[in-house]
Amino acid sequence: MKKFSQVHCLLDCFASVIEEDDRLDFRPLYIGVWDAYFEANENGISYYSDSVDPMDWNSKFSMLYGNAVESWYDTAVGKRGNFSALTNRMRDGLTGKVSIIMVDVFYLPYSYQYRAKHAPHFVIVKQRQWLEWQVIDPYFDWNGSLSNGELWEAFGFDGFGRGLTIDTGAFRQADERAIIRLFESELHLSPGLLLAEVERFVHSSIEGNGGHAPKTLFASVQEAGVIAKRFGGCQYILQYLCERLGIEDNVTTSAITEMIKGWENLMLTLVRYQMQNKPVDLASFSVKTGHLRQLEISVRESLFQMFSKWRSQLPEAALGEVSNP
Repeated sequence: MKKFSQVHCLLDCFASVIEEDDRLDFRPLYIGVWDAYFEANENGISYYSDSVDPMDWNSKFSMLYGNAVESWYDTAVGKRGNFSALTNRMRDGLTGKVSIIMVDVFYLPYSYQYRAKHAPHFVIVKQRQWLEWQVIDPYFDWNGSLSNGELWEAFGFDGFGRGLTIDTGAFRQADERAIIRLFESELHLSPGLLLAEVERFVHSSIEGNGGHAPKTLFASVQEAGVIAKRFGGCQYILQYLCERLGIEDNVTTSAITEMIKGWENLMLTLVRYQMQNKPVDLASFSVKTGHLRQLEISVRESLFQMFSKWRSQLPEAALGEVSNP
């Protein structure tokens, strides 16, 4: 199956671990990722906040692949205590055990944000040998070693952290009933909130600045571009459904690609607004966002129709106690 880079750093880590087991299909894990939580307020838009992400990815993982994930990060013992816990867990390089930890990309030597921007991120730690750690970063497509000092410096983010251990020996195949339940709970026809929040912030910022883009505009909404990468999860779900229906859908594939590219262009447009020395044409901006909204609606409708068709073809025995959509 084709891999798509940079969707959601934590789910990309989960998917990378699952992919190593030939029995398993990681794609259902991405159902609904395009509606994952983000923060929007008067300061801008962020993919991270101090509040806990209401999307419980551990429960979603367990629902599909079994109770293989253990959360061990203890906020009461601080960075040093939790880094010691990671070291103890990985000291023996146990086969079938991997850890996923939160890090700060500012301290990752291979990241383009190295020494440039602080931001939370997730990576896979497979083992520790002497003073070197084997680290895999699926989001940035990087696999290599970090020194003990480098990983220590990157470990955690802004006084907070997270650590998970995955026991690959506890995996089981996701059954169709669990997958259907996820589709029914997380596949929505209405557009998500991201585009509306970006529109709201851009309009209010420019209108409140005499029609010009304030110098802080792009910095305030820059992370919307990161959040929009989650639409890449639509590619995995489309691929999954097409295989089950035995079809190809080049129209929806193109729409997803255009939507993701459209978000990239929208971010570049905001950069240009900030650089130009003239009033911003908000009507033109609304045309761009309107096109993105129609693309998103069409993709959501296509995925919903394909899911409904696949579900209707399954025997009732396979559906078990799943309710009608």
